[in-house]
Amino acid sequence: MDILFKLLLAHFVCDFILQWPALLESKFKNRFLSPYLYLHGFIHFTVSALLIFDVSWLLPLALISASHVVIDGLKVSYSVRENERLLFFLDQLAHVVIIVGAWAYITSNSLDIISAIPHFWAHLMGVFFVTFPASIMIQKIFLKWSLPDNAKESLVGVGAYIGFIERILMYIAVVNGYWSLVGFLIAAKSVFRFGDFSKASERKYAEYLFVGTMLSLFMAIMTAVLVLAMTGQNIAK
Repeated sequence: MDILFKLLLAHFVCDFILQWPALLESKFKNRFLSPYLYLHGFIHFTVSALLIFDVSWLLPLALISASHVVIDGLKVSYSVRENERLLFFLDQLAHVVIIVGAWAYITSNSLDIISAIPHFWAHLMGVFFVTFPASIMIQKIFLKWSLPDNAKESLVGVGAYIGFIERILMYIAVVNGYWSLVGFLIAAKSVFRFGDFSKASERKYAEYLFVGTMLSLFMAIMTAVLVLAMTGQNIAK
């Protein structure tokens, strides 16, 4: 596993530290014609080789670095303001998949995550449910009331992301039996969320926040409890 961690470390160092502004500007301006694009690939190869320090890995590292150049070149070729964020994450995902795949193939290691995690599919379903489905259900419940003007002033989409994170953390805490962490998360959310109540000019806004927060946390806890019960696991670990 040390080699895999070294490969990933080299990738993160090269992509997030060893790319200076001139390099990035040249890549986005000249795309595959930019010499900095190929310099970036060479830097990636060099850092990886220095970390692994094994001549038997020189060819695999060269292939990984070449794929890095191709992926980066495609990203900057099709990147526009509207899809910049999506392409950034797809770019990183592609790099990581190639690195992990190359490591698994060359070292004959298997990354069988499904068999390594008990009740993998049940928990995957639970985690997915507390993201988008739970968020949409909460929105449908709130159709009963009109949205307060105070809530409309918040950044678009930020509330959904906050809800995703808090429900996933709550789900993980419950399925692992960390009920003290559940209490901590509720208390922490109360501090950050309910602190807004004193700033709210209308009681309607405070009630909107309170109901939304309690409903979000309740759905995460109940989802985790149901998954544990359906898979025959001990709820009170």
